[in-house]
Amino acid sequence: MTDDSKLRALKAFLRAYAILSLILFVGLMIGFVARAPILDPGGAWHVLIWDRVTDPVPPMLFAIYIVWSIFIYRAARDPLAHKMFLDFTAWANVAHGIAMVPQVSHRHPVGAVTRHRDRLPAAVVITTRELLT
Repeated sequence: MTDDSKLRALKAFLRAYAILSLILFVGLMIGFVARAPILDPGGAWHVLIWDRVTDPVPPMLFAIYIVWSIFIYRAARDPLAHKMFLDFTAWANVAHGIAMVPQVSHRHPVGAVTRHRDRLPAAVVITTRELLT
């Protein structure tokens, strides 16, 4: 695989990751604004949020992730020029995953896998970026 094809693959991955993250977090934000019962305890999608739809923290985090996703999409145009941002993104997601380990072991382990599945590709960004440098 040439450097050019690696770069194209990284760009495609970043765009897909950003679009999927936008779909997830915009959907959750809409669910919170609408106070969708499906997100509350006992609801089928409660494992995605862990909090009640009346809590103030999740919408603030959704807003951050929505903006972050937009910037990931923009960084996909030229990943090498946005290397520091992508490094920060990858390591912030790794740190978040590590910080959540004690939380999930006490709350609901099945929800942990569902909630943090969108963070797993961050490790791929680190690996792919290292191949390009």
